[in-house]
Amino acid sequence: MNPLAKFTAASVVGIGLLFTLSPTAALVALAVDCVFLPFAKLPTRRLIRMVWPLAVMSLLSAVSTALYGRTSGETFWSWGLINVSEGSIALAASIAFR
Repeated sequence: MNPLAKFTAASVVGIGLLFTLSPTAALVALAVDCVFLPFAKLPTRRLIRMVWPLAVMSLLSAVSTALYGRTSGETFWSWGLINVSEGSIALAASIAFR
């Protein structure tokens, strides 16, 4: 497949995800990416080496957003500056899946 076509497809999906905060949309995009992953023809070992830093950063971003994100809805836990609420958890899930 043409590298420009891969870049264009990834850009369209990425730009679309920038304008939504829905964890469902991000999860659907991640699932579609996983379905089309075999067509990239990357060896598994190389793919893991490329993806693990992004996975770690995604998890750290989700945790910090869950702890310090905008509070809305029911508050589950609060201590000092840390407020974990329904809204912050939903936003954290959206960030993690993106």
